Amino acid sequence: MIDTRKYKIIKLGSSYLLPIYELTSSGLEETSNCKEINFVKGNIEGEEFRQDGVITENILAMLVEHLSSLNQGDLENKFTTNAIDKIQEALMWIEERKRDRDKRGVLGTYRK
Repeated sequence: MIDTRKYKIIKLGSSYLLPIYELTSSGLEETSNCKEINFVKGNIEGEEFRQDGVITENILAMLVEHLSSLNQGDLENKFTTNAIDKIQEALMWIEERKRDRDKRGVLGTYRK
């Protein structure tokens, strides 16, 4: 079985390379290609480092949709259902943190 949890860090906390896989008659195989994923970074109070990109919530919501589309009919199982539940819980906690930071006036900053 190949290690499907690996990725390469380009810039810690903001940019990563994910391997691209293909499905062959032998199973899943890693190609020589990678996909760069950049997360949005920055601070509304300063311009020391800004980067356009995706946000964590986009990735998690996409994973919920993807796993839900697979977890149907005869393929539905407790493992995927639990994974979906945990990702949805992560989304809930991220949203709760965002509401808390907004209420305190520090959303979009590096202030605590």
